[in-house]
Amino acid sequence: MKSTLSLLFLLAGALLSCQKDAIPLFDSDEAGVYFCYRSGWSSNGTEYYADSIAYSFGRAEKEATEYTIEIPVAAMGKVADYPRPVRVTIDNERTTATAGVHYQVDLQSVVIPPGAGSTIIPVRFFRVPEMLEREFRVALALEENEHFRLYIREQKNTNLYSAAGEKISATRLLMVASELYTEPFYWRIFCTERNGWYFGPWSAAKYTLVNSIAGWADADWATAGSTASPVQLGRFGYVALLVQKHLQALADAGTPAREADGSLMQQGGAYAVDYSAYE
Repeated sequence: MKSTLSLLFLLAGALLSCQKDAIPLFDSDEAGVYFCYRSGWSSNGTEYYADSIAYSFGRAEKEATEYTIEIPVAAMGKVADYPRPVRVTIDNERTTATAGVHYQVDLQSVVIPPGAGSTIIPVRFFRVPEMLEREFRVALALEENEHFRLYIREQKNTNLYSAAGEKISATRLLMVASELYTEPFYWRIFCTERNGWYFGPWSAAKYTLVNSIAGWADADWATAGSTASPVQLGRFGYVALLVQKHLQALADAGTPAREADGSLMQQGGAYAVDYSAYE
């Protein structure tokens, strides 16, 4: 009985202590700002956040010429009844893309609207041939100004309270855009001299051309040969013939298709293009 009473007194004392040491409220006219890009979520309501984003035009429709990534910026503190500009800059040390060529973003008009607690920064990436060979990076950086401080430099990558969460940056965000592909296994084993060459040695530029002419997508090659995929060995001869005619027409017109290294785009065996005029 004594032990039970002692435990009750200890609990009561702890509750009184908690009331005395109440957490102070954020009662300041100053406000903070941070990136809050949501990378995913689960069915139980858990959200995940990231400080880097990768996008590949290989997942886009072949007609797509650009893609926009929307970057959310959130404010903390009191909501204002007037527009508050947010200072965002390009981190040149981490950026490899060229503005106006590979991407476009207006950082001069990033504003938290009146009565709002967040805004969006749209970053447009342009699909350029160089993305077949390399990736291009754009890094954004939040900076302090007369309206916002950087109270949060790091944050958890999840909203789940009980999870420790990986630490990510709340003031720096990296975007990576490309159209990089890897040679599919089905191409590697069937487009050989022993099997009739068909499209010949693989390259990213030729791969996208073949897909464009055949109406295939990059994802179709992952299941090539199965009944679920349009990519079938039995169709290679017909598609290779269509590609040959396309490449030959370009060559005859004086505008031959070339690989990234400047060499003439060529198929193999019976599907080779006549480039004798360029020898």
